[in-house]
Amino acid sequence: MRNRARLTGLAGPQILILAALSLRLISLTRNGLWVDEASSVAVSALTVPDIVAASKVDPHPPGYYLLLHGWTALLGRSEYAVRLLSVFAGVLSVAGTYLLAKVMFRERTARLAAWCVCLSPALIEYAQETRMYALLVLCSVILTWAAVRIVTRYANGITRFSRSAHLTYALVGVIGLYTQYYFMFVILAVNLWAFVKLSRAERWRDIGYWSLLQAATILPFGVWVPILLHQSQAFVFTWIGQPNATSVLNALSYLTLGQGNPSLGLVLGLALTGVVLSGLTVARLARDMQAVDAVLLVIWAIFPMACSYFLSQSHPVFIDRQFLLSIPAIVLLMVGGLTDRRAVTIGALVFTIGVLPGLNRLYFENRKQEWRELVSYIQTHSEPTDLVYVNPAGGRVAVDYYLERSMAVDGYPPQFSLLLGGFHGERTTADNVNRLLTQLAGKHHRVWLIQFVASYWDPEQHLTRWLEGHMTLEETPTFRGLDVRLYEARP
Repeated sequence: MRNRARLTGLAGPQILILAALSLRLISLTRNGLWVDEASSVAVSALTVPDIVAASKVDPHPPGYYLLLHGWTALLGRSEYAVRLLSVFAGVLSVAGTYLLAKVMFRERTARLAAWCVCLSPALIEYAQETRMYALLVLCSVILTWAAVRIVTRYANGITRFSRSAHLTYALVGVIGLYTQYYFMFVILAVNLWAFVKLSRAERWRDIGYWSLLQAATILPFGVWVPILLHQSQAFVFTWIGQPNATSVLNALSYLTLGQGNPSLGLVLGLALTGVVLSGLTVARLARDMQAVDAVLLVIWAIFPMACSYFLSQSHPVFIDRQFLLSIPAIVLLMVGGLTDRRAVTIGALVFTIGVLPGLNRLYFENRKQEWRELVSYIQTHSEPTDLVYVNPAGGRVAVDYYLERSMAVDGYPPQFSLLLGGFHGERTTADNVNRLLTQLAGKHHRVWLIQFVASYWDPEQHLTRWLEGHMTLEETPTFRGLDVRLYEARP
């Protein structure tokens, strides 16, 4: 009987891991890489010093690109290989959520929390992208798990030093800070909670030990802080609008159910459900004499979006994917108060039904820019003297990734390189477009113009005006997320 119980206990987490892996491998390469993914691959293909240099002109620190650099050295640069890193980070996030929930609550609640993270459409979506967000979520969960282990031991007066937990915290903290800047909010949440918990327990000496651990975690990031300050002033994301109440509601709906633009009824239902379930979680923690632990979950769940919202009133940075790191905290707040078997079963069933529309969108709708299909089409229909011209020029990374034979490729701004970054250049004028395209059109009989976020460098549409005034529009093939036009020289 004891062996059977032990096997049963192991089966749950193992099944969750297998389910998480399966859900993240389904349709992994159905959509090709979009431009940000192609940029990740291109940056990771540079030398290590150049990756660091390229990150200085990128809105993100170099940690993910360096990790992808090593990953692709082993597995190659195919679509499947470059996305597999995020797949594994997503699967490990499910395991990490299980471990964290098991420390804070009980086995049954831990399985439900892991199931919700396993099935989250938003987390599955970014576990299938060659970007840093799946790694960000993983670092957030593991750092919090290590913090809970360390601080709980401090608060309970356990003097034995947990070397593995301290090393894990410091290492994951450094990796997280060099992965994505929003990781700072997780460190802030953990530290506010730790200070409150240790102060209430009057563990003043342990606060000192905890502070030393924070110094060991944060100081290695100090060399990057001047670059972060420069980036915060230099980069203006004109394509990101100023957020409002609707933006927040859309973000919450996406994070919980994987659906944007929700109906009013869905929003009200989610809000009411969230308040009730979070109240149950706080009540359960209070009953277990751990009410202060709710501070950790609330700050972790709310701070990233709240701070981004207020910052975006003057410097827009409010994007749904930045808040993926809050999903485990939201899940724990929602399920932490469910204790008996029936409530856990009903919660799992309701959540599974609720995310089905989001999973349907994820697996069966085309969601990414169709660079793979476009480049294949161009290679099939191009002539030897054709020019592929991309606006913004940063899209060249996607063209180069899929291009299987030599073609002339250029773009605006013309001096684009990964070491200069996509924010280097000046907006078009009639004169500089006339000078550039007159020279290029003299060498190429046909021009494939590919545009996405075209207004960033060309708000007055000088590129299309010049081409329509000097060449003949032959074709406008349709590809998702891209404006494609083929121009041919006039006789």
